Amino acid sequence: GAEVISKSMKVDTNNGRSSSTSGSQGLNYMLPGKRITGVFGFAIIEEFTIVCSILEEETCTFINSIAKIVHDAANSFHGAPNKNIGSAFLMVWKICDGMLPGLRDLRDSEPPPNTPEFRQWRTAQRASISIQSSGTHAASPPTSPGSRSGPRTPGGGRNTPSSPPSMSTSGHKNEAPNTPLGKSSHGIERRMVPPLEMVESALAAFLKCQVDLHAANNQESGILTKFTSQQGMKKEFGDDHKVRLGFGLHIGWAIEGTIGSRYKIDASYLSPNVNTAARLEAATHMYKCPLLMSGFFVDELSPAARSFCRMIDVVSVKGSQVPLELWTFDVSNFPDYTLQPKYDDFSGHQLPIDFANDTYFRQLQKGLDPVFMQNFNDAIQEYVAGDWKSAKSYLTESLKRYPDDGPSKIVMRVMATEKFVAPANWKGFRALTSKT
Repeated sequence: GAEVISKSMKVDTNNGRSSSTSGSQGLNYMLPGKRITGVFGFAIIEEFTIVCSILEEETCTFINSIAKIVHDAANSFHGAPNKNIGSAFLMVWKICDGMLPGLRDLRDSEPPPNTPEFRQWRTAQRASISIQSSGTHAASPPTSPGSRSGPRTPGGGRNTPSSPPSMSTSGHKNEAPNTPLGKSSHGIERRMVPPLEMVESALAAFLKCQVDLHAANNQESGILTKFTSQQGMKKEFGDDHKVRLGFGLHIGWAIEGTIGSRYKIDASYLSPNVNTAARLEAATHMYKCPLLMSGFFVDELSPAARSFCRMIDVVSVKGSQVPLELWTFDVSNFPDYTLQPKYDDFSGHQLPIDFANDTYFRQLQKGLDPVFMQNFNDAIQEYVAGDWKSAKSYLTESLKRYPDDGPSKIVMRVMATEKFVAPANWKGFRALTSKT
């Protein structure tokens, strides 16, 4: 935000004072915006209206406790907090100025061709694209010859350089203490981040949010228990209430610029793609999935990262000319330590996310029933293809193994309205409504 707003400031080099073409004491808020490509992520606190009425003056402390979890996660993995809107937080992972070559667009009537020639062209076009991240930092130098400071994490690499692990504000016992990301005792070390890494960093950040939120809800040490343990909260939600957030991730273009007047301006990203991220978050309540991602976003992940994700529906949404696939990353297990960036032992640079080899992501899905996953995946394929009788059969089996699976129940309910026979005009998707 500071970078965007700074462009609205002009300095008169003759007298060293700020000046503005709009005459607003240094602010030129009438500048045109700039097209960029990025990942947009919304995180929204559930049951916020009721919570606000109960906590009253403590609402600000409550929100800021959650904001720290969300903002820290984004900043840890190359993202930037952009908006705090009451119960909602908008995170941005800027990929490049202009349009990212080969990226699907909501306004496209047809998706890009899925051919080897197209993928080769796209890779070549993107080879020189990267953006500087302020979320990386140099590790402290070795404390002795041949040694490196900073605790190691499962899967290799090194966490934020620090003293030995201690209790964190989010409640993790094995988390390295908080240090300002982007900084070390030896200044700032930054590097250029390519598109794939930025996309996968966004996913990692929102997975970290879920793990840290789970720790913050821990009744023994979590920072949110001082709110959920209050009598008003217990009376409304019960003794075992946990604070919940919904997360939505989408990728696309946006217009980056300042919005407002001489009285108040904000750094903003304006686009149907930002709205789509918000719609995805809103749909998490319906599907009972904490995280929803668009097919546009998942298409940009590596095969290793994509293998952890589950497509749960195909819908049409306002503002899109093409069907939108809905995906989630099922988290069935919460490790007792958080997901942290890892750093190269020699350069100090933050390492890219490694979904193929980092065991942390497999731990997040420990205990996930593979038979359930296979049945559900088969059901979705048949559902999209229009064979709803077979889809019903597969979903019946998946619900036997996981009766509370939200996506299974939603798709089953949709098919039941048509007596499990696809409509004659079925094209493989349905309109997303607030009820189904």
